[in-house]
Amino acid sequence: MAPPSRRGREEAKAKEGRRVTIQPSQEPVLLSGVNAADERLSWRAAVVSMVVLSAVTSLAYAFNVNPFAFSFNLSFVYLPTAVLILGPLVTKARRKSRRSA
Repeated sequence: MAPPSRRGREEAKAKEGRRVTIQPSQEPVLLSGVNAADERLSWRAAVVSMVVLSAVTSLAYAFNVNPFAFSFNLSFVYLPTAVLILGPLVTKARRKSRRSA
């Protein structure tokens, strides 16, 4: 840690220069430093991409051109899609039940 006299000089140099003010953000910022709008955009992009992948996989399986086994599709396509879709619904239901209790 720097001695107090030196730290005072550094603060004085900062005050002589351009004035910078830090204001609180208008939207909530998550712990990782990502704002809530970016988080929602990422979530929506993940859901859309997994739904499209599920549709393509289902069509490939229906037309019998799917190179992967059904267990592979289930574990790497359908299950993550279900988690992405059902996760927010379960979270909302839990929040609602905590608020009412």
